[in-house]
Amino acid sequence: MTTTTDTAAELSTWETMMVAYGSAHQNRTNVIMHIIGVPVIVLGVMAMTATFNAAILVALLGAALYMRLDLQLGAFAAAALVLLAVGGQAMAATMGTSTAAITGAAMFVGGFIFQFVGHAIEGRKPALMNGNPVTAMLTAPLFVVAELVFFAGGRHDLEVIVTREIAKLEVLPVAA
Repeated sequence: MTTTTDTAAELSTWETMMVAYGSAHQNRTNVIMHIIGVPVIVLGVMAMTATFNAAILVALLGAALYMRLDLQLGAFAAAALVLLAVGGQAMAATMGTSTAAITGAAMFVGGFIFQFVGHAIEGRKPALMNGNPVTAMLTAPLFVVAELVFFAGGRHDLEVIVTREIAKLEVLPVAA
């Protein structure tokens, strides 16, 4: 069990990722904008990949990654990914693949714009600009699931660790 004297070096990979993400998402409005924007992006990706019947494969790969990072949160994320993949496939089936791909691309861009507005409100750079952008984009859906679970009162253990480690970052001097 992690104690209050632990350092970031003693955190798991997932806890370290949560701290990095959480430190860029301290404003509730920004978090809410991500809770909306990230699923819009993922649905856009699913609509684009559904045009060549890969949405379920993308969902399963994401689910495997998320469950490897955190089994409980990953299970929720897996369910959400499957639902979004089904939604993307339904878009392709009803709109046609070309329209679904264009709509999916617009959703992808629009979801990112929505999140960038959230970061402008918060006054912090997006997590994808503070480190590895690919990692930030791939793990964003799991971060959103974690935020929703925290809002619902779940995974208090992880929330306490993340909050404590972010507080430590807030008091560190900024390097010149």
